[in-house]
Amino acid sequence: MKRRLFMGLLMLGVLMSMATGARAATFNCHEQASGGYCKYVGKIQQLYINESNVMLMYYETPIDLIQASDVGLACASLGNAAIYKTTWPSAEYFYSTLLMALTADREINIQLGCAHDTGYLNIDRIWLR
Repeated sequence: MKRRLFMGLLMLGVLMSMATGARAATFNCHEQASGGYCKYVGKIQQLYINESNVMLMYYETPIDLIQASDVGLACASLGNAAIYKTTWPSAEYFYSTLLMALTADREINIQLGCAHDTGYLNIDRIWLR
């Protein structure tokens, strides 16, 4: 049942995708009382996931890590991808949204924080645009 729902939502997203004008990806970071965060709006280039519950999402355009460092997110040293370390079922939702964006050539909006032991910024929230 869950697999059917997952596949149905994936296909629905692909079918509903509409051609959009080419826009440049944006990356910016902000400070707030609970700490800094960064936001990427743009397309993704590829996805990677393994059996150790590590998912990498590669940005279409590499990000500027100096901005992340300026708001206290000096944990990242790799600006070509973001990471999501998780257990199922939450990874399935993130992966299906990213896969839909990749296959339908849609933009995403991702909020990022620190993943201290990885070298990547951590995916915290995701929206399909």
